[in-house]
Amino acid sequence: MNYFPYISYKSSRDVPGNVAYLTDSLNTRMITVLARSLNFTYDVREPEDEQWGLEISGGNWTGIVGTLQHEKADFSMDLTLTPQRAAVVEFCRVYIDEDTVILSTKPRPLPEYLSLINPFGGLVWMMVVVEIFVWAATLWLLLNISVHVYGGWRLSFNSALFYGWGLLLEEQPFRPPKEPAGKVLHYDPEYKGSENYQRT
Repeated sequence: MNYFPYISYKSSRDVPGNVAYLTDSLNTRMITVLARSLNFTYDVREPEDEQWGLEISGGNWTGIVGTLQHEKADFSMDLTLTPQRAAVVEFCRVYIDEDTVILSTKPRPLPEYLSLINPFGGLVWMMVVVEIFVWAATLWLLLNISVHVYGGWRLSFNSALFYGWGLLLEEQPFRPPKEPAGKVLHYDPEYKGSENYQRT
């Protein structure tokens, strides 16, 4: 199998026997020296299924590993050593150590409109929303009970929700209630007609 610069060849499928011709590469130089030193000849062939080697049912392998396993070839010049492959074919010493890593794109900055909600997770924001609704409902109920008892300005539930969000964002209410139940709010001393309540 072509894997330059370690092994490289030109395929000749039109030649009987599916013979290939090696081109210059690391393994080509090695096999040339070995053949000359040990006085042997060889033919270069591709695996029939053009695979490196995968294990299939019955303990058989495909690709180069299967070709060696079933003795259709004497040796292969380039094959990655794995414990599973080593159980069916014999490897020489590893002479190429190639590091493999997983790559991914760098994380991009989050959009600016997410800068408010990004610091907290979904569960925290859900609890904040629930707490605001509970706080608004409690304030609305207490103030309406106070109106029935003492009289005064009736607060709508929508206004109670806005007051809750305003306090969460540290914003002063535009028209804070004056009833005793509204002391949970922080009044603006400069607001005309307001009483200087303390934060409770």
